[in-house]
Amino acid sequence: MDEATRSAENIRSDIAGLKHRFTLVTTEDRCAICHKLALTRQIYVFPCQHVFHTDCIVEAMVRHLRPSKQRKLRELHAVIAKDYMAELDEIVAKECFLCGDTMINSIEIPFVGDDEKELAASWEL
Repeated sequence: MDEATRSAENIRSDIAGLKHRFTLVTTEDRCAICHKLALTRQIYVFPCQHVFHTDCIVEAMVRHLRPSKQRKLRELHAVIAKDYMAELDEIVAKECFLCGDTMINSIEIPFVGDDEKELAASWEL
């Protein structure tokens, strides 16, 4: 039990330290979603070096969330007051959108949406 408690404390300490890490973003860095220059808008940068515009990652994350989280994310993004930034970060910046579990779990999302089923039918052999 003592060892488990020490491990948990070490993990908490490591996580707290991550909040103070930094990376350099150059004027040439681009959003990994829209591919436009990153520094033209507010961004998120992950340890893996992926850079995202806030609005791009919010829209990309929405389709991977439960409806209740979707509503919460959209509400937070709409209000983006300083008081809500930590909550927004908890949903959007928990891990890199392209490298983390979100992308792995997206294997269940069909490539063709409901509004594109007619088009998909035209691809059948």
